Amino acid sequence: MLPVKIHLKENYFLDYLLFYFKYKPGKAQRRSETHLTNQVVIKGTHDIGKLILANISASNTKKESFGTSHHTIYIPDQHYDIKSKFLFFNEAQTDLINKQIKFNFNIDFRMFCVSAAEKGIRYDVAIRSFIRLLNLHFSDDFYERLKKSDYRKRKEWDEYMKQALKIIQSEAYIDDNQI
Repeated sequence: MLPVKIHLKENYFLDYLLFYFKYKPGKAQRRSETHLTNQVVIKGTHDIGKLILANISASNTKKESFGTSHHTIYIPDQHYDIKSKFLFFNEAQTDLINKQIKFNFNIDFRMFCVSAAEKGIRYDVAIRSFIRLLNLHFSDDFYERLKKSDYRKRKEWDEYMKQALKIIQSEAYIDDNQI
């Protein structure tokens, strides 16, 4: 496994990556991999993993990844034939990866809330359950951010739904002579 540093713009992004990419020792674990327990080991089995693996840059000279705070993630060495090179993420790659993490997080959160609502679970309980499931570092501020963000999105989609219903209604009243 090859280490590479990445700047994550939000604190919960690392927790989210750990949810999908936490290293789990297997039966065929190599002795050199014991330090990876509870670390982020990127695999190409998830969309974010594919994006991260596709955006790693390599250099013959030492280069640091863009950003102020860095987290170490690990990539499988079979993806790269560059053990002697330095791996890093430039500014554009870092920005793209952070945007994709946020995008996927928002979709997962929304799908979780919709699924919970279909099962009759209260909204506040669903948000707290999502935070616990992903093992996100909880704070009242983070809970409120999620709640407000989702509320705004639901309001936006309610407006879209109203517009769609008006279109459906207007099409329902078109008679066969007008077609």
